[in-house]
Amino acid sequence: MVPAFILDNYTRFVTDWYYAKVFGRTLWIGLQTTFFSILLGFPLAFMLVRVRASLRGILYILVLSPLLTSAVVRTFGWMILLGNNGFVNRSLIAFDPRFRAAS
Repeated sequence: MVPAFILDNYTRFVTDWYYAKVFGRTLWIGLQTTFFSILLGFPLAFMLVRVRASLRGILYILVLSPLLTSAVVRTFGWMILLGNNGFVNRSLIAFDPRFRAAS
């Protein structure tokens, strides 16, 4: 693609199968993210409205505390969770014995 606003670039984007697949995959990931955000967020918001005021402050702190940590700390946390010997991988291995031979 030529980095310019030419009609040919838009035509190529619309007609090329590769770009359609990338666009479709991006749209699908966005829809999944929206679904799971609503699935997790709505009950939490409902609970925050219904709980008494003293507990509400604690819940707000728990919900907002990940936003207060730096990107480096969050990245290291994800590395620990998703690493080869991380919690997620060990849990998946424990649930499916087929993965025990591979590790």
